[in-house]
Amino acid sequence: MTKRIPIKDKVLNIIGRPMQIGAVDDDYNIIWDNKERGEPKLEDADTFGILRLIIFNVPRDAGAPADPRRSLQLWEAAESAMESKNGTEPSEPKQYIEVPDKVYDWLHNLLLRELPLDKEARDKGVVKTTYAYHLWGNNSYKVVRQLKDPDHIAQEEED
Repeated sequence: MTKRIPIKDKVLNIIGRPMQIGAVDDDYNIIWDNKERGEPKLEDADTFGILRLIIFNVPRDAGAPADPRRSLQLWEAAESAMESKNGTEPSEPKQYIEVPDKVYDWLHNLLLRELPLDKEARDKGVVKTTYAYHLWGNNSYKVVRQLKDPDHIAQEEED
């Protein structure tokens, strides 16, 4: 079985504005506004940009054995959908990234995975957060919801 991740041109934050992420070139190198100050050029986030952030920013101490394989499967599915969307494949543009259930479930479990704390942080009373919260703070619920299969959202609302 497969599940679908909607392809969105703009992933929105909790107030309905596009999320902003660092811009990259075609080779996924950061485009800098001011490299000396470490300020990347910002752009509106789309589904592909959000998936890029998720896949390439998993902290090493939060990794799991299946992460490399599932990351690759998700990235390949996203690239295939992106090629279709951008017209480099001779088919209708896709509205969804189709992934096997295991990859879809891995993605959403990864986003809900708690990040470990070092001893110093624990001693200071720092509270554990999820990977999604680490990436997007209070916008995390809204962003994760936009990566869900519409059929899955409808089923959640029925329950």
